[in-house]
Amino acid sequence: MKSRTLFIFSAFALMASCNEKQDRRNNGNNNDWADKVIDKESGSVQQKEFKGDFDEIEVSQAIDAEVIKSDVEKVVISAPENIINEILVDNSGGRLHIHYKSGIRVRNSNNVKAKIYTKDFTKIVANSAASIIIKDKFTQEKLDIEISSAASVTGDLEANDFDISADSSSRFTGKVWAVDLGIDASSAASIDISGKTKNADITSSSASSISAQEVIADHVKAEASSGASIQISAVSSVNAEASSGGSVDIAKKGDVKDITKQESSGGSINIH
Repeated sequence: MKSRTLFIFSAFALMASCNEKQDRRNNGNNNDWADKVIDKESGSVQQKEFKGDFDEIEVSQAIDAEVIKSDVEKVVISAPENIINEILVDNSGGRLHIHYKSGIRVRNSNNVKAKIYTKDFTKIVANSAASIIIKDKFTQEKLDIEISSAASVTGDLEANDFDISADSSSRFTGKVWAVDLGIDASSAASIDISGKTKNADITSSSASSISAQEVIADHVKAEASSGASIQISAVSSVNAEASSGGSVDIAKKGDVKDITKQESSGGSINIH
């Protein structure tokens, strides 16, 4: 009986150990497991420079970044002495990603900064509470902005084909100019912009808000649902849909003759 009891106990211990390792591996894949937590800054602020060309920029994990126009493309990282070696600047095929090493979690640090010098770019990605401020005006043929998980992007941007996607309490603010402007906001995201576009295709859902009343669009297609809101100005045509408590507010900036609107389930559309 004693040997049987020991065998059963050993088997359970082995299973628990395997499960713990598997949980840690899975959490590591999801970036939730922290092998090392840094909750205090120490040492002087230091800098590291990384050179290389890139077209796409991604910043993660509450790192503050500035994008600056330059003929020479490079990244300059500034951080306290005990943090700077935990920051990675990956450049894979022109896709730049600034983040912490796997298993590293940094708390309560306001002195981790990235300055990104670039000629131009086609894509900006901010996630996990990162902040990107685009300091100079950039003009592109095509531009994608993707923001998620309480991150933020601010800038003055121009592109013929311009898409903005924001979700999970993220935020975009700035001035835009586009021929074709596409905006998708969800899960309490917020977008606050001014500017001008020929064609605006805008979707807002799940308590998100798109404040674009200072954007003048020739043609507007707008859809709001699940308590979300949209505000924009139109010149020529409007195709609007509101459902499930969503609201669309459109200010006329011209003789808007072509108007299509559909309201359902407590949605509201106001064209004035």
